[in-house]
Amino acid sequence: MADTPDLMDFRLLEQRWGEYVLPNGIVVRGVPLISFIWPSREAKRSVNFRSHTLLSVSAPKHLKGPKASGPQNPLKRKVLEESKDFEVLAHGMSVYVLEGGAVMAVKMLPTVFKRTDAFDKEGEPILEVGYISGVVATPEALDPIDPEDVKRTKSSISRKGGQRRRKS
Repeated sequence: MADTPDLMDFRLLEQRWGEYVLPNGIVVRGVPLISFIWPSREAKRSVNFRSHTLLSVSAPKHLKGPKASGPQNPLKRKVLEESKDFEVLAHGMSVYVLEGGAVMAVKMLPTVFKRTDAFDKEGEPILEVGYISGVVATPEALDPIDPEDVKRTKSSISRKGGQRRRKS
């Protein structure tokens, strides 16, 4: 039998979509989502988690293509264009309260967008997106905190994560 981890309970406290504008006019919106959290067996006061990123693309008319009739094979895609220099309007972020009261924020930090020759069912170009996930936890790591600290942490994360800047 497989060794399964003891999953932790958590709830979503706040979620903000990131918005990125590529030089060719494509707008990408995204948000990181956590599906599972479990205590680390290697490090005390640490967790492991599984995350996914939900992305949506809106392209100018001249970059749209035929609407796909079914799933696209990722092995048959060709990269047409790569963008490492893009405008960051806001980074996508999700903030969670873990069982015990700790707060954890996961931020989507894209590094590259690649436009392929494939299109989705709406005719939007399919992109390959390279990104890293930034993780911020309460200063006490996974020690419980009181509700007032949750409010202060949420306020602090909001001030740091909501700044608009241009990536150079």
